[in-house]
Amino acid sequence: MHRREFLMGVPLLFTGTPEPSPGEWVRRADMPVARSEMPATVFDGEIYVAGGFGAGSRADRYDPATDQWQRLADLPVETNHPGITTLGSRVIVAGGYAMDGASAHRGVWAYDPDSDSWEVIGALPASMGAFGLAALDGDLYLVGGALGSLNGEPSAGVWRWRAGDGSWEERAPLAHAREHLAVVTVGEQIYAVGGRAHGRDSDQLGSAVERYDPTADKWDALTPLPHPRSGLNGAAACNAVIVAGGETSQQVFADVQMFATDDTHWASLPDLPVAVHGVALASVNNRLFAIGGSTLAGRIQNVTAVYQLHLGTTRGTCAS
Repeated sequence: MHRREFLMGVPLLFTGTPEPSPGEWVRRADMPVARSEMPATVFDGEIYVAGGFGAGSRADRYDPATDQWQRLADLPVETNHPGITTLGSRVIVAGGYAMDGASAHRGVWAYDPDSDSWEVIGALPASMGAFGLAALDGDLYLVGGALGSLNGEPSAGVWRWRAGDGSWEERAPLAHAREHLAVVTVGEQIYAVGGRAHGRDSDQLGSAVERYDPTADKWDALTPLPHPRSGLNGAAACNAVIVAGGETSQQVFADVQMFATDDTHWASLPDLPVAVHGVALASVNNRLFAIGGSTLAGRIQNVTAVYQLHLGTTRGTCAS
């Protein structure tokens, strides 16, 4: 059974570590292995990463309260570019590619933190990776991606998986087929940011920002991302979408951008300490965590570094 420490009903956070100032990136405990192309999710105040280049089938959990990493049971397969999210009391990992990128997985796996075990709970509509996986109102949403292999055909497809019967239902597609995009749930809507197609740069795709309303089954185009890119990742905090890192064929990005749901423009947050693509991003208790990534455009030069940005009261009261 996974346990947490509490004092008078309140989780103990960052024990023994000085509280950083808002707006300042600080180094936290490194990951046990250098890795990239593994998104992150949060459950019970802790951050989960699974798979990725450099990690194979490895899964790990980071506790911001103690600044410690714990290795978990391995995934059933080695995978990079999978989707990951939290649904109810389980962490969900889906799809991704074999280590050489030549083939894609179709499995959907659920991790139970209490038993430290993975269970197959279904299959994707197609073998794919580099997509976004989001949870909303008890359902999973699969957004974009590349079919069959790392260099496969890009998809504009959007699918909803109903936990009740395990069936996939096709929903309104993205305006443009793309992969290596960031997909983030904020409130009752899903945001899709950036991306590329066939592994090639595109200002149109790299700056694309769309918002999905599941009730209307409709995507709306929003203010473009200031610096077009793919291979970025995103998280929700401060009632906003935050994206960080990414790449073009010639450049790796360190900038961090925030789009508030009640605004119409992108705002800049402090740059990452190092430019990376394939970085995992997560938000816990008004703190943004950037985990791992690769420092070379289009290539693998993974890092173990974990950085934390204290968001403070950015745009008022932040919500993790």
